[in-house]
Amino acid sequence: MLVELKSGETLNGHLVASDTWMNLTLKEVVQTSPDGDRFWRLPEVYVRGNNVRAPPPPLSLPSCSSCR
Repeated sequence: MLVELKSGETLNGHLVASDTWMNLTLKEVVQTSPDGDRFWRLPEVYVRGNNVRAPPPPLSLPSCSSCR
């Protein structure tokens, strides 16, 4: 899962847990600096929901016959 933070950093890792406040726990994370020049590997990261820039888009949208 790719998560963009308000600071401009990005986190890419496996989603382990989330809650209704959009707090996230990720494992096997690669953190990228806002300028994209530096990378860090982290075993686990907890992200408070208020630091997430925007929720990630869904992987797929359900089909809806009345939506056409």
